[in-house]
Amino acid sequence: MLNPDLQAKLSRLAAERGSDAQALVQEAVERFVDCDEWFLQEVDKGLAAPTVATSSTMTTSAS
Repeated sequence: MLNPDLQAKLSRLAAERGSDAQALVQEAVERFVDCDEWFLQEVDKGLAAPTVATSSTMTTSAS
């Protein structure tokens, strides 16, 4: 259930787009899920990638 303010915004936006609120919610959820799925895949790729030490990531101790 959506709070009244969000429901009003959704109804207004759906009317402006000439669609119903349910279709708009479906589209928004699909986009969110697709984006989240892509993000998690990219995180997994980054975690699986080999770590390469560079001069900017290496520290030396001063004597």
